[in-house]
This record gives sequence, C-alpha cells and structure tokens, in this order.
Amino acid sequence: MNLFTIADLHLPLGSNKPMDIFGGWDNYVERIEKNWKKLVNDDDIVVIGGDVSWGISLAESKPDFEFINNLPGKKIILKGNHDYWWSTANKINEFLCENKFDTISILHNSCYSDGDIAICGTRGWIYDGTGEHDQKVILREASRLETSIKLAIQNNAKPIVFLHYPPVYAECVCEEILDVLKKYSIDTARRKASIPKLQVYNNALKMIYSPLTFEQAITNRGEWGHIFESAIGAYLVSQAFVHRFEVFYWRERNDEVDFILRKKGTVIAIEIKSNAEKRTEGLENFKKLFSPKAA
Repeated sequence: MNLFTIADLHLPLGSNKPMDIFGGWDNYVERIEKNWKKLVNDDDIVVIGGDVSWGISLAESKPDFEFINNLPGKKIILKGNHDYWWSTANKINEFLCENKFDTISILHNSCYSDGDIAICGTRGWIYDGTGEHDQKVILREASRLETSIKLAIQNNAKPIVFLHYPPVYAECVCEEILDVLKKYSIDTARRKASIPKLQVYNNALKMIYSPLTFEQAITNRGEWGHIFESAIGAYLVSQAFVHRFEVFYWRERNDEVDFILRKKGTVIAIEIKSNAEKRTEGLENFKKLFSPKAA
C-alpha cells in the first residue's frame, strides 16, 4: 500500500465553472485522470485535502464524485474552503452509499485506519482571522483535529495528519492547531523540538507562494538552501510510505539535524548542506548521543 495526497481538484463536471480559464489548468481533468491511473493502484490510499468540487450541493457534485470513485485507490476526502456541497456527515455518507461510491470516505470528526497508521485531519482555518467568528471557527477546527487524533490513538495506530490550511506558513502560525499537533506528538525528537518544522510532501506547495522567481531564488544562497532542503525532505517523506520507515526532525537546544530516518531500530541521520556552510555541530552531537548507523 502506498499513501498519496492531492488537493484543490476543483472539478467542474456538474457545474459550469471550469478552471482551464486560468493559466496552467489546460485539460486538467484529463491530466488528473491520466497521471492518477499511472501512479495509483487499487490497494493504495489517496487523501484529497479539500476543494474537491465546484458543485454547490451534493446533487450538483455527483458527476465529480463519480469521476473520483472510478479512479484507482481508496479515497479519503476532507473539507476545503470551497467545498460548498459539504453537508452533515450523515447526509454525505448517505449520498455516498446511495450512489455506490464505495471507494470514497470522508474525514470529519473521525479517522481512517489502515494497519498501523491512521489518516487524521480537518479543514483548519486562516492565520490572521482576528474576528469573533474566525476565533470560533479556529477553536472548532482544533477540537475536530483533536477528536480525529484521539480516535487514531484509541485504535493503537500512528496518526498521520492532513489539513487544508497548513498551520505554519512563512511567519504566520495558527497556534490553536499547532498546539494540538504538539500535544499529541509522541516522538522524543518532536517533543524536544522547541520550533516545529513544516515539511511539504510536494515542493511545489512551497514554491507556489514564493515571491521570488527561479532566477532570483537560485542566486539567494539562504533561500536556495531552504528550497533545496525542502526538496530533499519531500522526497524522503514520499519514500517513507513506500519503504515503511519514519522521518523525524531533531533539535536539542542549539543543535539540530535536518532529517532522522528510522526503521526497525536502525537510525540514519542526514544534514543537508547546499552551499559552502560547513557547520555540522548538531550532526556530531547527535552521533555522540544516539550512535546512528550512518550520518
């Protein structure tokens, strides 16, 4: 079993709102289908992180759900900010059952367990919402996330969390969501980390919001170092699901190591250096403390 994730499909099959009026979206439905079938097998899991359909009701979204249901793999859907079709969990589950969309489940105050892992998550919310309504939504989303993680733990499964709104972006932090993630972070490396490290599964998710062009980024040593490290991290976490190893970030006071890989008691430490910087004290101290197989 492989675990994939994708979001913001914005399917228009039941509504008249095609996305190919925007640059880069040409024939996007056909491209989604082609690449999905090329990569995903029937025993794989695909988490769709929100903004699935432009339909404003379940009835209008039915062609989009039919399209998704016919694709390979088990699909787990969580809510996005543009999913206007989203109703109560009972109504959505009835809709899925009535239409025999049996490869689709929703993630809402729940988790989806598969072996020793559990898919958890919720929509999340914006970082800079200061109004009373925004605060209510943030607290509600944090509560839903906690419920999802608790259910995973009760099932003796390792929670893997997905959110439509990332809790950390640039200098913005959604503390309420982040507090839940910290509370249920059971790995020693993560408990000791005073600063969370956000790792995207696809580096495009990081680059799409960058104000820099490729030419500007590659000449900025600091920025290019972050991009390079993130790309390595994206590859490692994608391979972790294929080869069943764990990926951590380690920090102890001023010492840190970019990536710790662990499988069946074997530990490998990786420190990424994309430029002339030679400082590796964190890696050396980690080696002294934990004696990894390789570093």
